[in-house]
Amino acid sequence: MASNLRLLSAQAYKLPSKVLADRFSAKALLVTSNKKILLLQKPSGKWDLPGGKLKGGEGWIDGLRREVYEESGLKIKQAEWLTGWPQGRATNKQILKGFFLCLLDNKANKYSIALSREHIGSKFCSLDRVGDHLPQEKYAVTLRYAARKLQN
Repeated sequence: MASNLRLLSAQAYKLPSKVLADRFSAKALLVTSNKKILLLQKPSGKWDLPGGKLKGGEGWIDGLRREVYEESGLKIKQAEWLTGWPQGRATNKQILKGFFLCLLDNKANKYSIALSREHIGSKFCSLDRVGDHLPQEKYAVTLRYAARKLQN
């Protein structure tokens, strides 16, 4: 884990129930009933978790649901805060990135995904293989939290 990584608790994410535009981003670890995680492929070839920037005045969960639906056509059944951290941007603005463990409808599979123009592919991976596709070191922390939650 990176030494400069400052993780945020669930209490930290609750502070702004409605967010300011372009200052918050939510990502989802979308879990199927057989504990597979959805990954989306960007045109660059990189894989990522569904989610993105929240709109001004939007709550965390509402924004996450909107982003996931826009990017995949899937609906979140349940969402639980995992962790988050502040992240710098090329524009010198800092955003808060929050990660949520989300349960999908039991019927979700690769055939039910409707990709947005932001992505060129999708796949479901077991939790122990997701890290192979997400090169960002910070995601490893999130994946460990998710693994613990899913064991319970």
